[in-house]
Amino acid sequence: GITQHAFIMSHATAMFARNALASSSYAASTSARSRGRRSPTVVVPRASSSDDVPSVDVDSAKLMLDRGQYMFIDARSWKEYDRSHITKPVQKTISVPFDVETRDCERWAAECAAKTRPSMSLLIADADGVDVMRMTAALIKLGYANALAVEGGYAAWIAKYTTSGRKQPPKGKWISTGKEALKSGLDLDPTVAAAYEENWGKAPPKYGEEVKSRAGEDAP
Repeated sequence: GITQHAFIMSHATAMFARNALASSSYAASTSARSRGRRSPTVVVPRASSSDDVPSVDVDSAKLMLDRGQYMFIDARSWKEYDRSHITKPVQKTISVPFDVETRDCERWAAECAAKTRPSMSLLIADADGVDVMRMTAALIKLGYANALAVEGGYAAWIAKYTTSGRKQPPKGKWISTGKEALKSGLDLDPTVAAAYEENWGKAPPKYGEEVKSRAGEDAP
């Protein structure tokens, strides 16, 4: 009886040790695999010094926009918006002009509320970041818990990214698409851009005016 009991206890102890070793090996391999994975980037809004209004920098804002989490509220004038605005991601920008003469943030917030819903996640950008904190604060008071101010406004955004979402090239470098196929160091009006190369760097001709050929210009 004693011998059989000792055998059973010894067998149980061995099984327990094998199970413990297997569990330890599994935990170690799982931990190694976890270390090998890249953790997803988490954007954490930070409170600004202006009445603790939550804000994000341009890079974080673009990441949120690209992921489809937020809508971009462009608070520049209609004229500025018509001249240039974010086009990608598509249908992610809403124009709500801010009156820079009255600087009435509460009125602007009411106009923004007429085009959006409090449940929406919004990135707020004025022209240059001067009023965006107060504008966002006014919107939060209307129940917009997920409204974030974009630090530096649209000017900071366009300094780093094109309207189509590409990074702005270094000064003096060439980029490849459409009207952006210009030297970025040149400050040309957008209406001039399309005709820049075909007119040898000169302004396009006025309506009804013929373009002289290069051969004709060089002729004596």
